[in-house]
Amino acid sequence: MASGQTRGAPPDDARIAAGGVLLDEEPDWTTIYESAEPAALRRVARSAMGYLETTCPIDCRYGRRVLDDLIAVGLLEAEAEGRCPVVRGGSPPAADFVRLTLEKLKAAILGERLVTAEDYAEAVAALEDPDRTIVMPMTVAAWGRRP
Repeated sequence: MASGQTRGAPPDDARIAAGGVLLDEEPDWTTIYESAEPAALRRVARSAMGYLETTCPIDCRYGRRVLDDLIAVGLLEAEAEGRCPVVRGGSPPAADFVRLTLEKLKAAILGERLVTAEDYAEAVAALEDPDRTIVMPMTVAAWGRRP
């Protein structure tokens, strides 16, 4: 996203020279919302990211719409690709990135009773368990060329 823009706003293609290419990478947490095991991890991730969306100008599923925004501002040859790592629990992406993200929101989601302490503990245990497979949030790369 260009400086000063909010998530979900189409990029300002005036900053791109004629024939220039814009590349934008955006997250999409749907992979965790829909496929994480155990179910407690899905509930905690949805609650944490939902809380984040209500308190910050962020859309945790924007990745799936970034291509539409590039097309809406008239970029040509617009395409997108999504990638999502699949890792073992206990690995840095699961035990550090996702766990620490959830930990930052723990007090809020527990305090507002969006999830139970038991669900939270089960979710963190899954992220730290090397016998579990964790499908990480997807990163969507989208690009297009200014006419």
